[in-house]
Amino acid sequence: MDAEQQFQAAAQRYQSGDFSGAEACLEPVAQALPGNPNVLHLLSLARLQQGKADAAAESLKTLTEVAPNSADAHDLLGVALRQAGRTNAALRHFRRALELNPQSADIHYNLGNAYRDDRQVERAITHFKKAAELDPSNANAFFNLGQAHMNRGDMAQALQAFQQATRLAPQDAEA
Repeated sequence: MDAEQQFQAAAQRYQSGDFSGAEACLEPVAQALPGNPNVLHLLSLARLQQGKADAAAESLKTLTEVAPNSADAHDLLGVALRQAGRTNAALRHFRRALELNPQSADIHYNLGNAYRDDRQVERAITHFKKAAELDPSNANAFFNLGQAHMNRGDMAQALQAFQQATRLAPQDAEA
């Protein structure tokens, strides 16, 4: 089986939820095609799905070197670093992703989460608001905005954000 066929097999395994099988298929492909952005991206996703944040960060670091102007690569590296507990490094990559794609609701949301982790509540609020503005259907952005307002002690704003989150995702509302 050639590298392209292995990549296709890995993609099928990933789509079926077999993340460890996808990773196993992709590792030799990554060695055969070092620096291939598609291979690095899927390998990183498979690793993240298995909770292997450090391993994902390693392959994503390579991806950001191969594709330094990819907002998605920097955003995903930020996600992996945040999951690995490396908030400062995650913040750097989320900020770089935002420079490359300032209108991404996902990047604003991820940056808000990292700022919240770093206890920078005002900055978290700024990015959760922007995420909600760019994607008004994102219930998680409104929920996290509500939590950030609560942390700041602004219960009226928190309630407003929580109500919007509940309108968007009533199935997630807890009694």
